[in-house]
This record gives sequence, C-alpha cells and structure tokens, in this order.
Amino acid sequence: TLRDLAHCSKLQEIYIRKNNICDLQEVGHLARLANLRVLWLSHNPCAEHPYYRPYVVRKLMQSLVKLDNAEVKKEEKAAASRLNFE
Repeated sequence: TLRDLAHCSKLQEIYIRKNNICDLQEVGHLARLANLRVLWLSHNPCAEHPYYRPYVVRKLMQSLVKLDNAEVKKEEKAAASRLNFE
C-alpha cells in the first residue's frame, strides 16, 4: 500500500517500480503530496490498467511533472481533468 507515504509531505520524487502495487486507487494516498514532482510506478500490476496514466495524472495533476520517465504535458493534464473516475 502507498498509505504510509501520505504523510511524507516533503517528498518530491518516489521510485516504487516493481512493488506489486495492484490497486490503482492506491495513488489516491499520494494526492496531498504538494511537492511530489516525479513518480515511477511502472512494472506494478496497476500500471497495466488501460486508464493507468490518465488516472494517475488526474489524481496528482497539481504537482506531477514526470510519470514513469515521461513528461506530463499541459495537454495531458487538461485531457485527464475532463475524465471522471468516480
């Protein structure tokens, strides 16, 4: 689970590849990390979800600039903001 990272407010980069994170909703635990700029979550089962990237971008859009070694562009954030995952 990513729950324990939710209180690490100064985190700027998180590398958690190959950690068997299965539930994509775990990313929600990172949503309050205002300083989080880089997240590597690839090679986890949740990264196989068809909406993986837009979901993560939507949840972390305020601060995220790079996801899995790929820049998160303004257009991608705009497209993700129009999606409803509720």
